[in-house]
Amino acid sequence: MDGSCNCDAGLTGSNCNEIFQYICDAGLTGSNCNETYRYILVTAGAPTAESKLTEIIDVLDPTRSCSLDGTADYPVATDWMPAGGVINGKAIACGGNSKNCYVFENSSWHHFATLTHSRKESGGVVLKGNTPFEDKLWLWSSISGGVAKETNEFVHSNGTVTIGPSIPNTGDNQGLQGYGHQLVALENGDVMIMLGKKVWRYNFPTDTFTRQQDMVASRYPSGATTFYSPKHDGRHVIFIGAGSYNNNPYTCALLDYTITEEWEILPNLPKPLPLGPRALPTPTGDGVFLIYQSKIYELSCDSTSCSWTTKAQQFPSGISRISNFQAFYIPEELTTCT
Repeated sequence: MDGSCNCDAGLTGSNCNEIFQYICDAGLTGSNCNETYRYILVTAGAPTAESKLTEIIDVLDPTRSCSLDGTADYPVATDWMPAGGVINGKAIACGGNSKNCYVFENSSWHHFATLTHSRKESGGVVLKGNTPFEDKLWLWSSISGGVAKETNEFVHSNGTVTIGPSIPNTGDNQGLQGYGHQLVALENGDVMIMLGKKVWRYNFPTDTFTRQQDMVASRYPSGATTFYSPKHDGRHVIFIGAGSYNNNPYTCALLDYTITEEWEILPNLPKPLPLGPRALPTPTGDGVFLIYQSKIYELSCDSTSCSWTTKAQQFPSGISRISNFQAFYIPEELTTCT
């Protein structure tokens, strides 16, 4: 433990000797994993001036209005942010062009924490604790260079910030330092870290990075998430898709990580999504939403195949929001939908 009574990375419990329960069961969210995915918040990204607008939609009932006024605008015009999310019931977004983290409450954003370094084009992932208070947001590396590139940090649910594990950059770990990574939490508490074609698996209790088999195609800046795939007997799998690097804005891939390290190519997207889309699981947890320019593309799978559709519902502003904006599910108590 450290002086602020936070457990070391990846550990929890009264004696800090238990491993995090990182994710909720399929289709559930909220501080106690007892709410159904349905309310998606988006904010920031490019074009930076108009993208300060914060929007919320109910993906289970498109007829409902979740309108917000100008006080809900994100406090700074910024893009290329690490993924945010909900920790202990608080909607948190960080980084981009600043060291600040903000919390969305009472239909507006307020300062929540100050990072050690600015985190632009950084990776981010929510790590669920065994209790809501132990939730953390893990922010990974940065385009800023220097020490920021070589470090990562945890934003805790009480607003404190602590430095994470050292990032190696030699041998099989070349590429871990830098920017543009995608991070996803696995069922056993590990985190998969992806950039270009390279993939690493990080284990908190042993503080080890293990290089995995390369992806079929390089992709950056992409969107990534996890879901429970009907095509893979309901197992927890990793999705990654789109990105402009190496001319792969149409393509997507899936990793059935509990069975293999070999990535599976998915059907092409309906249109290219080259510049930083965001990926989320569907409300049922058995598919993927890929969000880009206010539109939502849905990946659905059955026992034999997967396919894409474009949802009729989109974010009402119609902003062409790109460049790693914020997009994540929030609990109902943070909404004013009618």
